[in-house]
Amino acid sequence: NAGGIGSRTLLLTVNPLVPVITSAATATTTVGQSFSYTITADNAPTSFAATGLPAGLSINPDTGVISGTPTTVGSSTITINASNAGGMGSQTLLLTVNPQLSLAIARVGGVVRLTVPTQSNVSYQVQSCNTLGASAVWVNEGSTVSGTGSPVIVDIAESSTTKFIRVVTQ
Repeated sequence: NAGGIGSRTLLLTVNPLVPVITSAATATTTVGQSFSYTITADNAPTSFAATGLPAGLSINPDTGVISGTPTTVGSSTITINASNAGGMGSQTLLLTVNPQLSLAIARVGGVVRLTVPTQSNVSYQVQSCNTLGASAVWVNEGSTVSGTGSPVIVDIAESSTTKFIRVVTQ
């Protein structure tokens, strides 16, 4: 074929890029309450996995949804993965499961009495302040309460100003 143009067929195989996880690296929930977290990633993942999930949670490997109702209080370091034909992308998810608190409040003489139903292995601090917002200054009321599973009573002196009260885990 003198002077003619020849043709060739070139077969090009393109492997997809490895997924890059884009979902949040932290999440918070409450023990005994429904929870859902979706693993999201770039580069078209086709499957998902998670290791280190706390009791009560599981993952759907097709959708990347971690869901369920956590049964224990604490922090878990979970490895989340997204995969496709190009490989696997991983990230660490720090999941904090907070205790569920239902406070009983009563006025007794000149104090406000809080009954805090504690959970084992969790410490609590009762705090109060006079205003809410960015300028709020929270003051510890009493010492840190160690959770034993039994209710703890914390008395807060009444004042002539409005008081906001919160319980925080330590």
